[in-house]
Amino acid sequence: MRKLLGILFVIAALYLSYYLLKEITWESKPAIIETFQDTMQQTAQKAGTKLKEELDKVEQSLSLQKNLSMENTSATAAVSNTELSTSDVDGIVQFLAAQLDERSPSVTFRIEGSYDKVSSELSNWLDQALVMNEYSRYAMSSYSYTISNKLLYTEVELKTEFRESKEMTEQVKQYVKELIASMNLSQYTKEKQIKLLHDWVITHVQYDEGLTRYTAYEALTEGLAVCQGYAMLGYMLYSEAGFDVRIVEGTAKGQEHAWNMIKLDDRWYQLDLTWDDPVGQAPDDVSYRYYLVSDEELSKDHIWEGDYPVATVSYKTTLKEKAAVLDAQSEAYKELQALREELGFHWHDDEFTVSAYAELHELLKLAVEQKQTELEFRYVEGQQVEKDVEKALRSLNKRLSYQMSYYELSEQGDTAVQLTFAYS
Repeated sequence: MRKLLGILFVIAALYLSYYLLKEITWESKPAIIETFQDTMQQTAQKAGTKLKEELDKVEQSLSLQKNLSMENTSATAAVSNTELSTSDVDGIVQFLAAQLDERSPSVTFRIEGSYDKVSSELSNWLDQALVMNEYSRYAMSSYSYTISNKLLYTEVELKTEFRESKEMTEQVKQYVKELIASMNLSQYTKEKQIKLLHDWVITHVQYDEGLTRYTAYEALTEGLAVCQGYAMLGYMLYSEAGFDVRIVEGTAKGQEHAWNMIKLDDRWYQLDLTWDDPVGQAPDDVSYRYYLVSDEELSKDHIWEGDYPVATVSYKTTLKEKAAVLDAQSEAYKELQALREELGFHWHDDEFTVSAYAELHELLKLAVEQKQTELEFRYVEGQQVEKDVEKALRSLNKRLSYQMSYYELSEQGDTAVQLTFAYS
């Protein structure tokens, strides 16, 4: 939708400029108008193609969303006659997990066993139940309970509040199922599936700066969510696609935060969808800065504790390992390299890496001597890239002009640089 509005704005601006130009009187106006008309027609044709693509996407999205409603919940308070005993902790935990999945506002139940035992262990049993279904854990906003000693048994009343009702979660599940079918996800490799779903979230959800939307349901119905909503949607998407996935909670730069972990080919990776979609990023831009990274990489600005899998290597490393054993002329190798370039992993190869000014100077000198028109590399001293490139090119004393674009690749400041040259 954001892209659609942008295309409409471009078309409107072109036509407004054209009619304003017609009102101006000067000698060369006919030639200018003719040139402008040609340009406007070409741009409009391209914009029209893009517009149709975006309208198709909107139509598909609306078709998928048609069954999403704002009906919150029909859940009511419940009284359970299930026989529970402190001698069967697994039974208690499974019962609690089932009740949380039902999203009832309250449930009253009995446990055979001492009041002291139930009082001391109930919180721990609830924690275990929440681990059994991470999605329900993050759909819930709070819980409380009261424990009563009834001599022959202990009575518990568990009260819960959920940001996402059972009905809402069922609608999210159905939406995700239909979305995956519409994407024909099964025709792609597992590696490609992870990327496609990552990219879909980044291009369809925006961070909720109002900090009021916490769920996957809100991410889908309103296109807005905080990190918890991103992580819940990621959990649901990747689960439905057949991946082992977790929701991780911790802090990032001192703020409470949630993200995902996902398993691919027996290796776990960290995946932060929220931080791959930073506030202010262009609607079509997709970042892979926090895409399938290792614990070591993520720990530079994230902190977490708990019983989570270990991500020992990054996907960047995994792909390099795979490339090393493939024939460089094979289709498998070419496909792998294409994927690495899509993800921006190639920037970290030695052939693209420029570590300091002296190396930069030699690279630019050779490029100019060979009259290269394009050049791209990763500059480790990214904060100095503008000054260093200008300094190096001036020192060559050649008649040329250049344009430079660049973006930061990591918190360490290394920068991807793209240069184009024009020679006099």
